[in-house]
Amino acid sequence: MADTVRRLKVRTHRTSLSGETSASDDEVLNVHSQTVSNITMDFFYRPKTISLLIFAVGIVVMMAFNRNPNVNREDNIASGLFCVTFLFLIVSLMCFPNGPYIRPHPLVWRVVFGISLIYLLGLTFILFQKLSDVRAMLGWLYPELLDVKPENKSWATNCAFSFYRLWECLDIYAFAHFIGWVFKALFLRHAGILWAISVLWEITELAFKHLLPNFAECWWDMIILDVLLCNGLGIFVGLFICRKLEMASYHWESVKDIHTTSGKIRRVIMQFGPESFQPVRWFEPTSTVMRIMYVWQLLFVWQISELNTFLLKHILMVPIYNMLNTYRLLLIGAIVSPSIKQYYVYTTDARSRSLGTQCWIFLAITLIEFLICLKFAPELFAKADVIKIGLWVIFQAVYCLVITYIFVMIAKIRGRKLGTRRRSGAQDLSGTANEFARKALRNRDNVDEDSSDTSPKYRTSNHRKAQNGSYGLRSNTRRRRTDVSVNN
Repeated sequence: MADTVRRLKVRTHRTSLSGETSASDDEVLNVHSQTVSNITMDFFYRPKTISLLIFAVGIVVMMAFNRNPNVNREDNIASGLFCVTFLFLIVSLMCFPNGPYIRPHPLVWRVVFGISLIYLLGLTFILFQKLSDVRAMLGWLYPELLDVKPENKSWATNCAFSFYRLWECLDIYAFAHFIGWVFKALFLRHAGILWAISVLWEITELAFKHLLPNFAECWWDMIILDVLLCNGLGIFVGLFICRKLEMASYHWESVKDIHTTSGKIRRVIMQFGPESFQPVRWFEPTSTVMRIMYVWQLLFVWQISELNTFLLKHILMVPIYNMLNTYRLLLIGAIVSPSIKQYYVYTTDARSRSLGTQCWIFLAITLIEFLICLKFAPELFAKADVIKIGLWVIFQAVYCLVITYIFVMIAKIRGRKLGTRRRSGAQDLSGTANEFARKALRNRDNVDEDSSDTSPKYRTSNHRKAQNGSYGLRSNTRRRRTDVSVNN
C-alpha cells in the first residue's frame, strides 16, 4: 500500500512538471527492454545458454591453445583483448536489456549496448593516460597514424562562387553528410528541431574556426552546400520516409504462413525494418517549462557530441580517411537511435520515472569524450578566444531556449485551431441532426393527421398504403404467419 502511494506521488509530481501523458503503459515499460510478442519461429527466440557457453569456451580454448609459442608480446595482448571483448559481448547477449527496439532481433540491440559500454570503459581508461601513450595505442592499431602530421587545412581559400566548384565539392564526404542528415531526421522526426540543429552547427563552426582550421569555409560552402543541399535535402528525405512509414499499416505474418518464395524473401527483408512507426510529438499545447528544458538539453548535448567528433580527430591526429572515424560514427549512430527513443519517452510521458540505460550510456560517452578533449589539448584551448567561446555558449543557451519556446507556442496555436475546427464540426453535426429531427417530427405529425381523417378519400389512400406496405407491417406479418400455419 505504501509503495502504491509513493508511486502515485511520483506520478503526480512528474505530471505537474512535464505535462500530459502521451504513451501507453506498455510503451513506458518496454522502452527499457522491449519484449517480442506473437513469436512464430521459436528457434530464433528460444534461450540457448548452454549452447552459447559451449561455443564461447570452445572459441577461447581454440585461440589459447592453438597459437605459436614464439609470438611476440603485441600479438598476445591483441589476442587477450579480443577474447575479453568476445566474452563480454557473449555475456551482453544473455544479461543486457533489449532496449526499445526488437527488429531485426533483440540480440542485435543487446550487442549494441555491450559495444557502447566497452567504448565507454575504453574512453574512461584513455582519460587517465598521456596523449603520447594514447597516440602510441592508436598507432599500434593503425601503424600509419604514427607518421601523421597535424591537419591545419582551411577550406576558406578562393571563395569565388561557381557551379563548377560547387560540383567539385559533391564528393563521397558530401554524400555521407547527406546520409547522416537523413538518419538524423529518422531519429528526431521534427522539422523545427532539425533545422535548429542545422543552423546552430554552422554558428558553432564560426565560433571554433580559430581553433579548428577545418571549420573555416566559404560562404557558399556553408549556406548552399551544407545548409541547403546536404542538410536540407537530408531533412526532406528523412521526414518523407517518416511520413510514409507513419501512414503504413503493419500486420505481420509468419514466414511459415507465406506460401510464395517472393513473399518469404520480402518478409525476411522487412524484418530489418521497424515493427511499427508511430508519430512523434515533441511539443504539445499543454507543454510546460520542464518540457522546454528537456528539449533544450537535447539540442545542447547534440552540439557537444557533434563537436567531439572534430575535436578528437584533430587532437588525436586521426585523418578523415582513417577507418577509426568511420567506426566511431557508425557506433554513435547505432547508440543514438535507441537513446533518442528513450529520451523522448522520458521527456513526454509522466509515467516514465527513469532515463533509459542506453541513453544514460550515450550521455556518459559524450561527457567523457569532451573531458578527453579538454585534458589532451590544453595548448589548443589556451589559444581560444574567450570572448568568442563565451558568446557562443550564451548564444547556444539563449537560441535553444527561444527556439523551443517558439515551438511550444506553435503547438498551442495549432491546438487552438484544431479545437476550433472540432467545435465547429460538432456544431455543424448537431445542427444537421436537429434539422433531421425536426423533419422527422414534421413527417410524423403529417402521418398522424392523415391517419385520423375519416373521409372516404383518406381511408382509400390509407388502405392503399397499407396494402403497399408503407405502414401496414403488422397486418402483413399476421398474413405471413397465417400462410405458414396453413401450409403446415
